[in-house]
Amino acid sequence: MRILLVQESDWLRRNPVQQHHIMERLAARGHQVVVLDYPIRWRDEPGKWDRGRVHPGVRRLLPGPGVTVVRPAHLRVPTVGKLVWLLASVRECWRQLRQWRPDVVVVMGLSNGLPALLLARLCGVPAVVYLIDALHTLVEPRILRPLAAACERTLLRFAPKVVVLNRALARYAVAMGAAPQRVRTVPTGVEPQRVADRDRQEVRRAHGIAPEEMLLLYLGWLYPFCGIDRLARALARQGDARIKLMVVGDGDLLPELERIRAEELGQRLIVLGRRPPSELPALLAAADACVLPAEPNATMRHIVPAKLYEYLGAGKPVLATRLPGVVEEFGDGAGILFLRDAEAMAATAVRLASSPWELARLRAMARATAARAWSWEEATTAFLQEIEEEGRAGELALGTIVPSRRRVERCLPEGYRRYAGIGPYYLPVFGAIYARRLRICLQAALRHAPRPRAVLDVGCGLGITSGALARIYPGAEIVGLDLYDQEVLAHAPRLVPAAAGVTFVTGSIEAAPLEAHRFDLVVALDVLEHVPHPERALREIRRLLAPGGTCVISVPVESPVLGLVRYIALLGGRRGNVSPHWHGTFRHVGEFERYWRRLFEPVERRCVPFAWAPRALNYGLLLVGRVGDHHEGRSRTPW
Repeated sequence: MRILLVQESDWLRRNPVQQHHIMERLAARGHQVVVLDYPIRWRDEPGKWDRGRVHPGVRRLLPGPGVTVVRPAHLRVPTVGKLVWLLASVRECWRQLRQWRPDVVVVMGLSNGLPALLLARLCGVPAVVYLIDALHTLVEPRILRPLAAACERTLLRFAPKVVVLNRALARYAVAMGAAPQRVRTVPTGVEPQRVADRDRQEVRRAHGIAPEEMLLLYLGWLYPFCGIDRLARALARQGDARIKLMVVGDGDLLPELERIRAEELGQRLIVLGRRPPSELPALLAAADACVLPAEPNATMRHIVPAKLYEYLGAGKPVLATRLPGVVEEFGDGAGILFLRDAEAMAATAVRLASSPWELARLRAMARATAARAWSWEEATTAFLQEIEEEGRAGELALGTIVPSRRRVERCLPEGYRRYAGIGPYYLPVFGAIYARRLRICLQAALRHAPRPRAVLDVGCGLGITSGALARIYPGAEIVGLDLYDQEVLAHAPRLVPAAAGVTFVTGSIEAAPLEAHRFDLVVALDVLEHVPHPERALREIRRLLAPGGTCVISVPVESPVLGLVRYIALLGGRRGNVSPHWHGTFRHVGEFERYWRRLFEPVERRCVPFAWAPRALNYGLLLVGRVGDHHEGRSRTPW
């Protein structure tokens, strides 16, 4: 699989975080990964202009093939330089999409993320937003944050899928506009075995830390709101010589920490700066406890910092401020002491220095928490599964599924040449509309029924949708149901090769010749408006679905613009299945939806194919429901 990661962080110099672990493990499994990055420490480099460069085989954590890092051109001038990089990043993203043709685009940036999402849609490449921070809260200066928030809302609103790290970030994504059914959680991984055999005394001797002294450790980027400067001053005020603080990382607070060491703490503050990842296990082994003194501001409110998993994976107790996301994710009894502020953290460190039994208890709780957490391999597998599901729907192009007109005329009997469920696909306008509709519906099916055992395609025609379902669910049983006789349905594998493994059944959805509770997924795309009694069809779909099964239904809406197009097409002699009228007992889409709600638990509702367009341009309504805990006559989930 070819994966393009679009971010605005420095892949080469920043401390390894979530995306480093995931992408390097994907590269080790044989996937090709290309990363767009941004030089965060560009002021340290000589010259004013960086033409951009490519770094192949970059490895920060694991041996193996590594990832390819592409750094777009950059001008080392404040503000203007970021704008130049943004334009170069968008240009590079477009080049990768057109030339390299990735299978999926993973969006992590904000400034270049929204253009990347739009370009991916333009090129027909699936895209996934990978959210590990409240992005707009990191924007400087503050005056630009309202604009950044608007960009992030747009990004999350139109993202086909959003992958987050925890429940707090999931709620944040939904609050910012992401549809709840599109948000998936893949937790951060933990490696409990990394520091098991390290000699803790080796590092302590190298830095002059006596065995009876207590060492507090902080790892990570030194943001202004990380709180490590306030903790250092609080320790200076405590005046307990047994407590030492070691800071490992780079960032904005580094000069301030150097000043505190020179003027207040002296040798009790050890500032190591940035260190390679290979040294971190030994540093963790040397610590007695780790600290997370961050401010609970807008940025830290929703996240669980990756360093916390490093701490727990090393079996170290954690002194942390009460960050809402961390409290929700771990709660009490996880080896984490939640404290009010830096002063309380310093006082607690002094108390723990005199209570080795309490340190041992907290250490055991931290190890137990790490043992219950996901490993990095499990997190990588889950993330890969999410992007593969999105990729399977995205790879479906109408031209690879719909048979050519010549093939249809050659294979079909005379009476079915123009009307066989595929007529609309050949109309100039409706060909694009149906292609978009098909992709949206299949993506919805993948979101809500990722691994069904049996799938029913209602009104299968000659197997266009059935073939698409067979491609995205290769291991499932696919059944196509239609009123056509078996002689006509026998042509489906010849017209749509992907439908070769589909079982075609002749019958009506009002009384299907199929056993009850057989299917995990039932798909009915622009079919039920032609049924004489759609209420019977809905009850039959409910009968065929297994408990917890999902139905994906699309029906037309009375679009004035597209209705006019249909009328012109009919005048032109195109007799495809393009009628917008309801032929059964329901005369309006609203009546159909109200009855549908009585039978199914609503999961998703959206207009297709153009969710962003005015109602005049919308063609159909997508309804996704589940056989839930409600009965006919009552809907438990109000819309």
